[in-house]
Amino acid sequence: SLRAGESTTMEVQFSPVIAGTRERGQFTLRACESSACEVQVRLDGVGVEAGFRCDPASLDFGQVNPGSCLTKSVSCENIANDQITVVGWGPSSGAGQATSPDYTFEPSTVLVLNEGDSFEVDVTYCPEDLGNDEGNLQIETDQALSNRYVFVGLRGSGGGPDIEVAVAE
Repeated sequence: SLRAGESTTMEVQFSPVIAGTRERGQFTLRACESSACEVQVRLDGVGVEAGFRCDPASLDFGQVNPGSCLTKSVSCENIANDQITVVGWGPSSGAGQATSPDYTFEPSTVLVLNEGDSFEVDVTYCPEDLGNDEGNLQIETDQALSNRYVFVGLRGSGGGPDIEVAVAE
């Protein structure tokens, strides 16, 4: 029961059943005995499997001349409604494939992300010679084991157009 000019806050909890599906609901607030005083409050939500995501899911550096470097960024965000701690990041050697040493990453740090917080990681590709280089940037969080690690694919190739200029005598 509220007096004129008063307000209240109601807490609503969303507990999705299946990740990736949209769930809807509603409830009615009634300000008097008549249905003319009713307000319908609609609820709409999508459950997520993991509360932490990075975009893009892979970085393609294309062709970079040996001896040159190219830096690209990946942006990661806490989309959960809980705090997430990023424990650190670096090259991944999982799945039997080591990350090429031609990829370097900005120094790793521990970050505490509240809901909606994000950060960027710079990845630099400096090929030493011609040829393809692959790997993964691995970001570790404090999430449950199945969602603890996020991998960003890395791909690049030493090569590409080159020009040499000689001074005419």
